Amino acid sequence: IKEHGGASIKNVADQVRSFSLIRQENLELKSAIAQKCLEFIENGDTIILDSGSTTTEIAKKLKGFKNLTVITNALNIALLLGTEQDIEVIMTGGEFKPPTLSLTGQKAADFFKGLNVQKLFLATAGISLKSGLTYPSISDLVVKKAMIDAAEVTYLVADSTKIGKSALASLGALSLIDYIITDNGIEEKHKEVFRDNEIEVIGNRDFFPDSLVEKARTEIIEVFAKLNIKPILLDNTATKLGGVETYKEAQKCADLFKKHQDEIMGVLVLLPNFGDEKGVADTLKLANLNVPVLIQAYPDELTKMNVVNRRDSWCGKISVCNNLYQYGIKYSLTSKHVMSPSDPIFQKDLVDFTAVCRVVKGMRNVRIGAIGARPGAFNTVRYSEKILQRNGITVTTVDLSEILGKANKLTAEDAAVKKHLESINAYVAQGKTPNEAMLQIAKLDVVLKEFMEEYALDATAIQCWTSLQQNYGCNVCTSMSIMSENMLPSACEVDVTGTLSMYAMQLASGSPSALVDWNNNYADDPEKCVLFHCGNWAKSFLPDIQMGTAPILGTTVGVENTYGALDGRTPAMPLTYGRISTDDPKGIIKVYIGEGELTNDSLETFGNRAVAQIPDLQGLMQYVCKNGFEHHVVMNASKTAAILEEALGNYMGWEVYKH
Repeated sequence: IKEHGGASIKNVADQVRSFSLIRQENLELKSAIAQKCLEFIENGDTIILDSGSTTTEIAKKLKGFKNLTVITNALNIALLLGTEQDIEVIMTGGEFKPPTLSLTGQKAADFFKGLNVQKLFLATAGISLKSGLTYPSISDLVVKKAMIDAAEVTYLVADSTKIGKSALASLGALSLIDYIITDNGIEEKHKEVFRDNEIEVIGNRDFFPDSLVEKARTEIIEVFAKLNIKPILLDNTATKLGGVETYKEAQKCADLFKKHQDEIMGVLVLLPNFGDEKGVADTLKLANLNVPVLIQAYPDELTKMNVVNRRDSWCGKISVCNNLYQYGIKYSLTSKHVMSPSDPIFQKDLVDFTAVCRVVKGMRNVRIGAIGARPGAFNTVRYSEKILQRNGITVTTVDLSEILGKANKLTAEDAAVKKHLESINAYVAQGKTPNEAMLQIAKLDVVLKEFMEEYALDATAIQCWTSLQQNYGCNVCTSMSIMSENMLPSACEVDVTGTLSMYAMQLASGSPSALVDWNNNYADDPEKCVLFHCGNWAKSFLPDIQMGTAPILGTTVGVENTYGALDGRTPAMPLTYGRISTDDPKGIIKVYIGEGELTNDSLETFGNRAVAQIPDLQGLMQYVCKNGFEHHVVMNASKTAAILEEALGNYMGWEVYKH
């Protein structure tokens, strides 16, 4: 190479790579075949590498092997490996053949006499089902036969385009070889011929162009960045292009996943080609993450259905799912059987899947505080604490008197009380609420926050009447609204499974939920009804929020003891509704969910109120009543019923009805 001031010699390996073999077609397939061959080579082996373009690809990939001895009749292979310190290269003699950069003839064949080599990787120009292995020159035959005689095991390496073709000279029957390593283009009738000759066909599914995997990896990383998703994936040097095919690669991937198991909420399986279904299943089994799994598969293009470009992912996805089903691993599917990561529909699927992951992770570890006893008149909110615990849901109980006792010990001068009073005033205008009532609300708010922090609670269900009004003199609605708005859902009447429903919907949508009553018909419209509660909905539902009293409750405990209730009308917005309930006779958790709309229809009443429009509302009410669900339902301003169905039904294993 000419340089300023003189010249220098090229690196040997770089110089060899510039040598040109005559046969350069199908290099991607040959590279994939070579990659598969590495699985049959071990440190310390003595192998023969025949001359040829596919065997040259094998040589390029041998870097990193230890104590390997390579015997070859190919000049370019000898030079490629000659710089590797841990590889001993032995070259035959013979006549030089420029087209294949090889040494051939009787002298090359004589070199193998008396040798005992473990493995031969044999090339060929054509595989005739009638004449066997064929070559372009008669002088090649003696060398190939000598190599086969010297080797314990012979691997024929050839891409599928050579099957059914013949060259000038025939070496003999196919039975001379033990294995053929080829690509996915091999036809079934050809596989049968090899099997009839007791030759094992290796690979078939494993050979797809590397470029498909490389492009898929680049594409999905870009999608992750766009959607702000942190990926945990193998480095592209840890395995072939960072993918998983073999059991060893599955072990590597599983080890990586286990190392990051506290971070991983779900697994995306990407199939740029048919894929290796066992590799996927083994990875997930070994990692034992017990998280949601989404299966993606790439579409084929009608103009790219040749051996080099065909993916077969449509079929591969079915095989992956079949294996996961056998292994007992739960998984999710995309809305279309095949689609590219760049497809906006897939990206929505992926966003929804991350929501499924949030719901599953949250529900398996949720901690709920039950504050006070269930109001005596409300058998409807009974639940089984044991069934919940079996499903990973912990309920921590406290007597209401303990909460009120601690609140009564606080004064207006306590710093925490002052801070909470400021927060309450910032959240909702005091209006006509007396200062004394505001102080009571603030003190109760302090104690509730301390209780939640002490027990690391995610949600609460509170005895909101009538003991609170009679023994403390205010409503807890404002505190519950603030908690729900801050993504710490709180339900009244100690409705533990109600607040669990709020939490599930919050996880699915990323927005607050509200517990409501299925309360009234809306005139004679069969698909509309009134949703109501006396005043604890999150502020997100109440743009006209006001603090006031609870008129209905006030008729029994005195209106002056109900300050802290909120008033407001929920405007038009999307609606997901639903309810989680324990069914003690069946020993299960059951759920119903659905979607509709909240409307701006006229509604002249008090409290927290909304008008809901739900398709086949009458059928839904039939289901609710016939299956013994509570009069409470949860609403969320989203369209997340499908997410909840997948998370709670498929992964939590609960009985889910989607209306």
